[in-house]
Amino acid sequence: PHFLFNTLNNIYSMVLLGDKEAAASVLRLSSIMSYMLYECNGHAVDLNKELTLIQDYIELEKLRYGDRLDLSLEVSGQLNGKIITPLLLLPFVENAFKHGVSSSEKNSWIRINIQVVDNELVFMIENSILSVQETDVPVNSGIGLNNVKKRLEFLYPGKHQLKITVEDTYLVNLKIQL
Repeated sequence: PHFLFNTLNNIYSMVLLGDKEAAASVLRLSSIMSYMLYECNGHAVDLNKELTLIQDYIELEKLRYGDRLDLSLEVSGQLNGKIITPLLLLPFVENAFKHGVSSSEKNSWIRINIQVVDNELVFMIENSILSVQETDVPVNSGIGLNNVKKRLEFLYPGKHQLKITVEDTYLVNLKIQL
């Protein structure tokens, strides 16, 4: 809900300012909502659609953060014909914004690398975080991450590796046999 309200407020501001990108933002938001409502009901979705969801989400979040966000997204490999459990990767992207960008008033960065090699998805996301002195909120708290871990165990038993490292950055390395 927070994402939805924030996005609608951003689009509202864009419309008031006569920003020509407002229509594209409404389309992205509509695409995200349609995907979540109508395509995520099954056990698996096309990997390309899941990545489009992530790209749309990123574009809408970039509206909020503007120039204080340095973001790179690299996707490579043979994606066609690959399927994945829906909404499995998005919580990691959401956390990168929540704990990396939104909690900082300074310039922040996020790096995302997604590769498909044969039938293995390699997902890496890393983001800047506040130092311990700047925040008292644990970076690895929350139910979203626990839910993803449980889903991975249930849906990809023995077919995934998840490693999360929190030091000077927040780094997620995930490998899934598709």
